[in-house]
Amino acid sequence: MATTHNLRVLMVATRAYPYVGGVETHVYQVSRRLARAGVDVTVLSTDLSRKLPVEEVVEGVRLWRVPAWPARHDYYVAPGIYHAMQRERWDVVHCQGYHTFVPPIALLAALHAGMPYVLTFHGGGHSSQLRNSEPHRVRWLPQA
Repeated sequence: MATTHNLRVLMVATRAYPYVGGVETHVYQVSRRLARAGVDVTVLSTDLSRKLPVEEVVEGVRLWRVPAWPARHDYYVAPGIYHAMQRERWDVVHCQGYHTFVPPIALLAALHAGMPYVLTFHGGGHSSQLRNSEPHRVRWLPQA
């Protein structure tokens, strides 16, 4: 007899609840709906302030937060994303957005762990020409 388990989804976003913005609201709404449908959802994000709980459950969604640097800029260099993703296995890793260092770190961690992943390109761009080129740098990662 085959054993079954609930689908396990890791959503990785630079920022998530309680922060508010387009991507943050998308992640909050989709993750809650998935959890209500029986999906085991974890949202992994960063906390520049280091004042939010490292781990909590909100409306059936497990939230993990790791520190990011530098605090005064929106680069979000967060090596803790990679390490957190090595703690467990998910059926799919869904990275949200592309304007920071979080998605490349998460995609690399998923690739190294052999977990399937997808990247959703949210947003209309960034004021920095260098940052707008980031989607092209992310595309070199092999498709899962």
